[in-house]
Amino acid sequence: METFLIIIGFIIPLSAAGYILSKLDKALHAINAIKAQNVIVFGNSILSNETIKILIENNINAIKLIEYMPAENKPDAEYLLTLSESDIDNLTMSAIYKKVYNIRNIISICNDRKNTNMFVQEKIPYIFKEFATPELIFREYCKLKGAAYE
Repeated sequence: METFLIIIGFIIPLSAAGYILSKLDKALHAINAIKAQNVIVFGNSILSNETIKILIENNINAIKLIEYMPAENKPDAEYLLTLSESDIDNLTMSAIYKKVYNIRNIISICNDRKNTNMFVQEKIPYIFKEFATPELIFREYCKLKGAAYE
């Protein structure tokens, strides 16, 4: 009987600790999903400028690029939004940052539907220009991040 009580005395605290740690892990994951990260916004368009405004309004550090940035100067970021008016520039920046810098969280604009196959071939998520709004891009960024859009 004593052995049984000793075993129960260990199992109950261990179960409680496991339960608490799992809840703590979920809470920390939620905090990290909401915590602001650096977002590189490539392009010098009205869409890119308005998207940057929304990111900043939501306490997200937006880094604007209008040309390729070499590795030694590359900002630390986990997200890339390529919003220029040139599909070639958007594809090039997305491919470089995906392959060279291992940034996997990318949203790009496809300005010309004829270029859709290139985005698909490079596995770069895109939004057609005619549907792209700063609010939609922000919503898609929130989905990448795993955070709720308000």
